Amino acid sequence: MIRKMAALSLFALFAPAQIIPAQAPASSAAQSPTILRAFTHLVQVNVIALNKKDQPVLDLTASDFVLTDDGEKEPISIFSLEKGGDTVPPAAPLPAGAFSNDWKDRPDAPSSVTVVLLDGVNTSYDDQASARQNVAGFLRGVQPQDRVAVYTLGRSLGLLHDFSGDGAALARSVLAYKGEAPAFFDPPPDNDSGRMVPRLAASALARANTDQQEGTTSLQRRASLTLGAIEAIASYLVRLPGRKNLIWVSDGFPFSLGYDSLRASGPRRPDPAIADEIDTLARALNDANLAIYPVNARGLVSNPAFQTDQPVAARARRDSADIQSEVDTMHEIAERTGGRAYYDTNDVAGALQQAVDDARATYVLGYYPEHVEWDGKFHRIKLRVSRPGVELRYRLGYFAVPDEIPSATEGKARVDAAVWSPFDDAGVRLVARAHYADPSAPHALDLEVVADSRDVALLPRGDHWSGELDVLMVQLSSDRHNLSGTSKNYVLNLSAATHDRLVKEGFLVRNRLDLVPGATEIRVVVHDTTSDAIGSVTIPLAKVQLAAQ
Repeated sequence: MIRKMAALSLFALFAPAQIIPAQAPASSAAQSPTILRAFTHLVQVNVIALNKKDQPVLDLTASDFVLTDDGEKEPISIFSLEKGGDTVPPAAPLPAGAFSNDWKDRPDAPSSVTVVLLDGVNTSYDDQASARQNVAGFLRGVQPQDRVAVYTLGRSLGLLHDFSGDGAALARSVLAYKGEAPAFFDPPPDNDSGRMVPRLAASALARANTDQQEGTTSLQRRASLTLGAIEAIASYLVRLPGRKNLIWVSDGFPFSLGYDSLRASGPRRPDPAIADEIDTLARALNDANLAIYPVNARGLVSNPAFQTDQPVAARARRDSADIQSEVDTMHEIAERTGGRAYYDTNDVAGALQQAVDDARATYVLGYYPEHVEWDGKFHRIKLRVSRPGVELRYRLGYFAVPDEIPSATEGKARVDAAVWSPFDDAGVRLVARAHYADPSAPHALDLEVVADSRDVALLPRGDHWSGELDVLMVQLSSDRHNLSGTSKNYVLNLSAATHDRLVKEGFLVRNRLDLVPGATEIRVVVHDTTSDAIGSVTIPLAKVQLAAQ
């Protein structure tokens, strides 16, 4: 009963309240008077430059590159060389009781990362066991300068090990994980039961497990989970500089990105049941510049006609078309994101090593397209370099996804998924400060949350500025059950003077929470309903102290 009441309170919007400027900006709060007044589109491209010996070329400059977008030359506005092992220069250390979702506030924030994801949704249980052994063998060889994390996808998107260069620890985390049988027909997971569902896949997941009578297929259910997981990982890494690789260890992929328009029709258009997820994924991949390396968990696939566990007639009719479709999809995803696909190989460790090597030196080019209509069509990027003998590898292009604000129902589903995500989302950068207010009231927690004004969309309305934020504060147990939750809606109608103060100081929300028994952490979620950006930050109660007297 407690959980049901908490789920209802999650989205119960209280009367509009006031947001006040932060008195002292936190380390990652707004330091610049720049604020989002209109939607802009930055396209970033990670580029690997190799000489004829497959060695990285590290001395190129922006003037060495020529970039075209659908044949139109575009000026390069952002240029950098990121090397694996480098770390992002940290800001000043956060004071005790302060918590941030900004990568720059992490003392060991990496500049380039590789995520290994063990896919239990699209992989047989037997293949998962083999894949874990291969992945663990590779991870033992991870170098101290590398930054590798391991995630899992089953009934939820989970974290086995955060970014590290400790190969032995990474391998142990994989070997300790027993895998998860695909559960497409299991009872639907309860969102407030503690399961961490992928962002944007929350409602799709519930629908996938319950609406079989309405024609939802196993393929659609798999696709919804898979798309939501990729989008969640992309959103988590979006503000991290440098190259971001996702090694997806799976038997196959239940969707396609092979069409040339998100608004197209025909056989290459995805099923309408997952069309929205495809659109959202395309936007997330554009923003995060995430390179995907699909690695087939089956390893070397033999000719189906020689598989002895099937009758001769059945072997002759083996799903060769399905296998080819999987191969095509893996190559599509790799080419369109700048990764590589590994299918007919039992050298899984070698495939994983290639992705990690790619993260060790990469150029990051960014530009603002000047000749693009944002109509959902795929735009092809071409790069050439003036120096002879240099080979470039980069993503083929991007979908020009128009800015569309989701419905209220979709927005609530996204916020709900952010509560359960294993990651802090940095779409809106946040700094939270928490302390116990009074030793005589040990369960009273004073909480301040500062939202970076650079991530909040304010629109001009005459001589005022308008916007809207939803702020949630949810108390979770050690097994991630929702014990209590509050939500408030803040409608912004700012005078010019107040607007200027908020831009400089950030948006400050204060609240006092009465902690419930069993709570071990607070998850704060801020949703900018104008731009649909989401930020979340986790506050471990074990690290909260009594206020300084």
